[in-house]
Formats: sequence, C-alpha cells, structure tokens
Amino acid sequence: MSVSVPHHLVSLEEWARLDPEVGPVELVEGVLHVPPRPASRHQIVLGQVVQQLNDALPESWIALAEVDLVVHEAEPATVRTPDVVVVPAEPALAGRGRWHAEEVALVAEVVSPGTQRTDRVMKASEYAEAGIPTYWLVDPEAPVTVTALRLTGAVYSPAPSVDVTVDGATVGLDVTRLGRR
Repeated sequence: MSVSVPHHLVSLEEWARLDPEVGPVELVEGVLHVPPRPASRHQIVLGQVVQQLNDALPESWIALAEVDLVVHEAEPATVRTPDVVVVPAEPALAGRGRWHAEEVALVAEVVSPGTQRTDRVMKASEYAEAGIPTYWLVDPEAPVTVTALRLTGAVYSPAPSVDVTVDGATVGLDVTRLGRR
C-alpha cells in the first residue's frame, strides 16, 4: 500500500477522504501525523479503562477507544485519535465514528514513551482550548498512575480525584486494578 503525502495543509474534507486501510492518521493543524502503534501493556490498560468506565457510566453515555475527535474544525484543522473518549451513547450505538470536542465529557490518553510530550503538552493544550472538561493521563508502567486534570477557565488544573461527572453521576477508576489480569 502506498500513501501519497500532500505538499500542502490538508483540509478536514481531504482528511476524511483518506483511505481507512492506512490506519489511524491524525490531522494536526493541517499536517498528517501517524501515531506509533501502542505496545501490549498500553493496550491492556486502555481496555481496562474503557471497561471500568462503561461499567460505571450512566446508560446515556459510553466510553470508546481510539475514535476520531475533531478538536479544531477551522482551517488548519486538528483531528486526534485519543485512547479513550466518553461520549453520548445513542449516536455511538448508531455507528457514528467521528466526534466533536463539545460532545466529549472526558478524554484519556495512555502515555507511551514515544508520545509523552505530545500527550502531556500538545494534546493537553488542544483539549483545553477545545473545552473538554476532563483529561486523564494514564501512565501504564507498574504501578499504573492516573493524573486527572479538570478544565479551569482555559487551562487544565490538577483534580483532587480520578473521576468525572456525567449526567450528575460521578464515575471514577479503581487505579489499583489497572495493569493487572
């Protein structure tokens, strides 16, 4: 499979026409970016975060892994593929694949050695600017840790606990169970 690399800033419409066989491709301020494939431990922790969230979320919400999130729609556009998003269940169950930042209650990124700066600095800034209320940084190394951030004004601040409030329900993680079988 060959991929043609454009020599211009890519629009949201051009990004949407990319061949899905290429795999996840993010659009960062009009520039295509292929994130590295995650290691096994990353995938294990990611699956556990999604499972715990789905076990605790109200029925009207759902946690999804690795879906397209339009962070900034105006050109040059930014589309990320976060590890986890919490979004309304109805459109997700109907098969919707692309989400907009204003629909998202939580984004979580499982930090990998090759994505630390991107997750901790770039994505934190982008998600805050887009108004996503809660951002979790999950470090999958034993013991697993989660840094919870809440939007305060236009920036994230450390949260006192690892939880998110959705439809009046407070949902958290049992961090001690992450990374175990």
